[in-house]
Amino acid sequence: MSKIKKVLAACGIGLAMMLTSSGGASADVDVMAYGTIKNPWRSGNTINGSATLQGPNPIGTKICVELHALHPYGPDTVFARKCKTTTAGTVKVSGTLTTCVAAKTYASATYNGRIVWGPKESSRYYTFCR
Repeated sequence: MSKIKKVLAACGIGLAMMLTSSGGASADVDVMAYGTIKNPWRSGNTINGSATLQGPNPIGTKICVELHALHPYGPDTVFARKCKTTTAGTVKVSGTLTTCVAAKTYASATYNGRIVWGPKESSRYYTFCR
């Protein structure tokens, strides 16, 4: 049995990958996160959205969830945003409904400044009126 196979068998794949990488234990892990986005919903005069980051992910992973409003003559505008540093979990964001809005939930996750999930992860637009 080769040395790598022995390490894999004894320690598991994650530790073996860390030990056999060129940078040793301090090497930057290649992270690919994934998650799910919930469509926006209305509760009273607030529009809510949420996203769940599946895990576990490395400590220091940051998930941000935004509510975007469709703008007829330009890019979407962000009317609510919430970020949380976590290895996994759900982040909920809420914004105030003033008149009518076509809104979507948008989410992304970063680790060490790199995007590891998103940035084009979003729901479709839903229209809400007061």
